[in-house]
Amino acid sequence: MDALAKVRDFITNLDEQKFYLYTSIFLGIITLIFGFMMYRTMSGISQLEEQIESINEYRERAQEIIVRFADVKKQRTKVNQILTQDKRFKITNYFSTLIDDLGLRQHLQGEPKLVEQDLDRQYKEVRITPTLQHINMRQLAQLLQEIEESERVYVKKLDITKAQTRPPSIDVKINIATLQPRIGI
Repeated sequence: MDALAKVRDFITNLDEQKFYLYTSIFLGIITLIFGFMMYRTMSGISQLEEQIESINEYRERAQEIIVRFADVKKQRTKVNQILTQDKRFKITNYFSTLIDDLGLRQHLQGEPKLVEQDLDRQYKEVRITPTLQHINMRQLAQLLQEIEESERVYVKKLDITKAQTRPPSIDVKINIATLQPRIGI
């Protein structure tokens, strides 16, 4: 209580000019302290907002990965079902039958080579790369349609060039592949 009495006595003994000076200094210091506290609070809020945005981006990426993983699981299940339906499937036999059905045997240049490549512990990719010469776009469209309708095979690469000897026709080099289960897993 003595300290408050001393402060009160000091203030009452001040002349008006010094009172205004000390009051403005006191209010200035309070304003600076308050401003500094506001600045620290706002910068802390800004940092927290940046962290929230970063966390939300990571959460969205994680969600995308989870969705993609679920899609891959579904696709793997579907692939396994397709592979178990016809365990003796041979892509060379499929392609031979396909070009015979479409009447493209005379356009086939040589027998396509069979290439196998291990993809992972469960599957290997088996592909052939036949070359068809002097076919038209309708024949190519029919071939691609038939391949697309088959769940077992897919087109991996397609090169189309204008035929040198018969200008309205095209030459096609197509990379057709299928998956097969690896044996001896």
